[in-house]
Amino acid sequence: MLVTSEEQLQGVVAELVRCPAVGLDLETTGLQPADGDRLVLVGLYHPNIGTFSVPFRMGGFVTNLSEKAIKLFQPLIDNCEIVGHNVGPFDLNFFRAEGMDIKYASVWDTLFGAILWNDSLPRFGLRRLMIDEVGDKSAEDYAFVIKNVYDIPSDVLIARVESDTDLAWRLRDFLEPKILERGDPYPELLRNDMRWALFLGDLGWEGIGFDSDLAERILQHARRRTYEIEQEMWARWRPGLKLNSPKQLLKFFQGRHNITLPNTEDWVMRMAAKGKPEAEEDVERVLEYRKWDKEIHTWLELWLRSAKRGGGRVHGGWGLDASAHAGRESGLTRTLRLRCSKPNLQAVPKDDFTPYHHLKCVFQAEEDNELVGYDDSQAEVRFAAHYAREERMLEVLRDPDGDIHQLVANDLKIKRYPAKRINLGSQYGIGRAALAEELTKELLEPVREEDTERWLRRYHGQYPRLRAVNRRAERVIQERGYLYLWNGRRAHFNPALDQPHKAFNLLVQMGVAELLKAQIFALQDFCAERGLKTKIVLCVYDEIITEVPPEEMQFIPDIKRILEGIGEWRCPLIVDTWHRKRWSDILPEGI
Repeated sequence: MLVTSEEQLQGVVAELVRCPAVGLDLETTGLQPADGDRLVLVGLYHPNIGTFSVPFRMGGFVTNLSEKAIKLFQPLIDNCEIVGHNVGPFDLNFFRAEGMDIKYASVWDTLFGAILWNDSLPRFGLRRLMIDEVGDKSAEDYAFVIKNVYDIPSDVLIARVESDTDLAWRLRDFLEPKILERGDPYPELLRNDMRWALFLGDLGWEGIGFDSDLAERILQHARRRTYEIEQEMWARWRPGLKLNSPKQLLKFFQGRHNITLPNTEDWVMRMAAKGKPEAEEDVERVLEYRKWDKEIHTWLELWLRSAKRGGGRVHGGWGLDASAHAGRESGLTRTLRLRCSKPNLQAVPKDDFTPYHHLKCVFQAEEDNELVGYDDSQAEVRFAAHYAREERMLEVLRDPDGDIHQLVANDLKIKRYPAKRINLGSQYGIGRAALAEELTKELLEPVREEDTERWLRRYHGQYPRLRAVNRRAERVIQERGYLYLWNGRRAHFNPALDQPHKAFNLLVQMGVAELLKAQIFALQDFCAERGLKTKIVLCVYDEIITEVPPEEMQFIPDIKRILEGIGEWRCPLIVDTWHRKRWSDILPEGI
């Protein structure tokens, strides 16, 4: 039913607010309300009351309600469980952008419910889940991607939003009993994942402070350097050489230096140019150009645009990590680590040796606040040693000053860096060829497979329990279809998509992701109980970054102790902390 007046909307809300749960879906102008995107159409649903479409900014001949009427939805947000697909990170933030308060919101997010039920599914789109898992072929209707909401006929858009609310409701009805029938700890895991969906929305809405003046100066310097390098290379070869064109670079190195390259990866060019000073110089020019060009277009321009639209703070879109499988269309990786996009706030360039390229300095706390980081030290290695019960490793990890990679280096009689790669690679069963290729790329010198085979053989001899637990995880996940994480959650196996030899890595990576989630909740609860203003502004891999007022800095040791106390481990968790005005205190020289 199309709602055409505020009075009609008030009546619909009055009926729905008596229900424990309400289905909700939005059609919007884009994906990021902090960037100025706005809701266009709201869909509401309850099986006993009906389906409703409420237009606010639609085109065509639809009668739109005034924007102030959006706040009439507030009673539903405050009193009903909101059922929808990706409703926590996405839909609720559009209500925030309209001035609504969602601090009392609760959700049943079918995206996060589906992931909890079976994280190994190939796709997690609402309609795909209904077709593949529920067997509802009607979900194929309106299964199209919207690039511009105003390109879609009004009647089709209304039918689609009403269909989505119904599908999400029925998907919830399908998933919830299947999740709960597993028994403990799944009721708690379900509550936590719904809280997690809300947290990701909070994180995207909060954003992080940004020094636009400094970023603008770095941007201008980057543009100047790309221009200068381009002019230098044109003078050396010919005008018009495109330094971002692999095809032209292959011709350049062949024609100028008589070097035939298989491709233009950084390490390939550097190795091919070794011992040829002029070629080495040209390679470094090309790589510097690439670095500056990427910083311009991938980082600085997008951050500045977000900060301009976001009132001086950069807001990312948060979800779960992109798929590691080429054939997996879910947009989710099996590790379930956090990802940030549009713009990316995680893989921020860091170069301690070339401060020009150290961009973390542009992010800062506001006013007299400071940024405080809580970083899980060597979390993956600790999990691996814990599961394997590898006592010599555990002894080193119990020592706050212990260096697990140096232990392995000493045992294998090799340098520390290859030892570190072996330590980390052992979690997913790295082989001699992959290890040799990885080290060759990173060390810029040929590493033979004969050497890596010898190192791996020694490693497995020194730490036999690691290989044993790897093989056991591989066997169990194929036989049973899943592994249990440290908190009782299942990590699932899809034989059509997953590689069994990476089962142990799945156990470790998903375990660390669940640890970070538990730590975030513990930090939030600590602050809420004391009425603190400390807020989480960023999550980077195993690190939580908060913005803290001066009077609350005293709680850093307490929070560190709480985060280190989560779970029971054979070696303690160690959380490293730091605090400063900027994310990094390394500032670009001369800018």
